[in-house]
Amino acid sequence: MIGHSLARILSTRGGRVVRLNYLGDWGTQFGSLIAASEKWPEAFGAGGISFRGVMDAYARFHREAETDPALEGAARAAFRRLEGGDAGGRAVWERVREANLAEFERIYGLLGVTFDETSCESTYGKQADDLVRWLEGRGLVKESEGALVVPFDDHPDWPPLIVRKSDGATKYETRDLAAARDRYERHRFDRLLYVVDVAQTLHFRQFFDVLKRAGCEWASRCEHVVFGRYQGMSTRKGTFVLLEEVLEQAVSKAGEKLRSAIAEGLVSIPEDRIPVAERQVGIGAVVFNDLKTRRIKDVTFDWDDLMNFHGRTGPYLQYAHARIAGIVRKGAAQETKGEYAKREASSVQRESTTDFAPEEHALVVHLARFPLDVAHAARDAEPSFVATSLLDLATAFSRFYESCPVLASQEPLRAWRLALARATGVVLRRGLYLLGLEAPDRM
Repeated sequence: MIGHSLARILSTRGGRVVRLNYLGDWGTQFGSLIAASEKWPEAFGAGGISFRGVMDAYARFHREAETDPALEGAARAAFRRLEGGDAGGRAVWERVREANLAEFERIYGLLGVTFDETSCESTYGKQADDLVRWLEGRGLVKESEGALVVPFDDHPDWPPLIVRKSDGATKYETRDLAAARDRYERHRFDRLLYVVDVAQTLHFRQFFDVLKRAGCEWASRCEHVVFGRYQGMSTRKGTFVLLEEVLEQAVSKAGEKLRSAIAEGLVSIPEDRIPVAERQVGIGAVVFNDLKTRRIKDVTFDWDDLMNFHGRTGPYLQYAHARIAGIVRKGAAQETKGEYAKREASSVQRESTTDFAPEEHALVVHLARFPLDVAHAARDAEPSFVATSLLDLATAFSRFYESCPVLASQEPLRAWRLALARATGVVLRRGLYLLGLEAPDRM
């Protein structure tokens, strides 16, 4: 979702953005799954294996490996066979990969995420061998205990980067380097953003340093867009929660909140629109919770905070947008379009800023600041700047609306304040879009 938001932010700033999904479908983790299929063939039956089955088998394998070290050796041996073209291992790999890809595409659809390109680590297997020879030709590679490594003499606290293991297998670092060269050749990018979690910080420092030392002038254009992690989850330990389960629960909780608000007369939604609204609000709440703070921070998941319609949340912003849309509809219904346009034009003829109420002035300042916040978000690859800007804008509008009557004001003040409301709605809708949220008109 960070990458999805950044693609929209950079696009709206005039950039030509290529949304690239790079999937880790190669490596020792697949050796673990091949070894698991040999140890527990019933989990990989002829009928296929589900995504959940893959995750459970992976977690089970690593739990048992804690007391049976031989399993790790079996995983490494299985991956060596896979790289060597073993048909049995290849069959398991293809089934596991197919189950994962189908699940990913379904979840991307739920979130509204699309990609211009999807490439996989396995694509760069052969190019990785060429990459090793390319690094050797530049004098960057040394042999160490049978492996080929790139040492970092200028960074004694960094371990060497292994580009080929002692058993002849390549590593994901090698394939990452090969992929970077391929991306530059195809796209000649101004910026290459790697949206990857904080655990890979050292990897990217080494990765970019190797490209620079190899003479790639574009290495300085590569950026690690680092983000924190959800607390208390581990794929290997099996303590993970599937995103689909979180989204389903979020939609359910949003439905409960909306129906309660309808019963109390706080919101008005036609019955046939409730399923749409609860999906927009539920999924939006999860996404906004992920983007509202600096991406480097770890994410704490709290349902009460997540679904709070009065806190600094996605539902709060969506409700603010729906509320403004209602005000604008009422205003439009009270007068003809021609009169509305004429009066709105006359309303901006205020003699000086001293004519503004403090709440009007504050709202105008927040509206004017929004493009600058988007520019800063693009510069620093930081979606939270947009989230914070929207929260501050919604708060400013709430204060304005409480202190400055809109529809009850006399002309030309009424048209001016209605224009402010419309402008706020436009900015909220645009900002929510940039973050990957929908903006309901009724709620």
